[in-house]
Amino acid sequence: MSSCPKYAPTSITPFAKLVYGYCKKIPKGKVSTYGELAKAMGKPKSSRAVGSALKKNPFAPHVPCHRVVASSREMGGFHGSTDLVGTRGSELIRKRKMLRDEGVDFEEPSEHDKKRGNYKVSSGSVHHFA
Repeated sequence: MSSCPKYAPTSITPFAKLVYGYCKKIPKGKVSTYGELAKAMGKPKSSRAVGSALKKNPFAPHVPCHRVVASSREMGGFHGSTDLVGTRGSELIRKRKMLRDEGVDFEEPSEHDKKRGNYKVSSGSVHHFA
């Protein structure tokens, strides 16, 4: 089962191919941010475009889009959802479980964040591109 929505591979842009190539460099047990991925690609102002490309990733889990988080180290979106609560929030719960299963550590959330389902990746689990 794939982690992200499927789109026709014929619609993949050169930019998206670049995003997917860099995303595959994030090792299991680590995450990167949309901004860090954009910087590594040499396109430091394109973090939103990176997110858009990952939202359309047809190669998951081979291209591990679940390993990309917001600059705050909060989970950001997943499977087209950014909702933290409600039925669509179940996608972010799934993303957190996938990351934990791979060995990613999370900070202990405040009670407020715990109620919202808002979890932050620990700084030790962040991958830095060389």
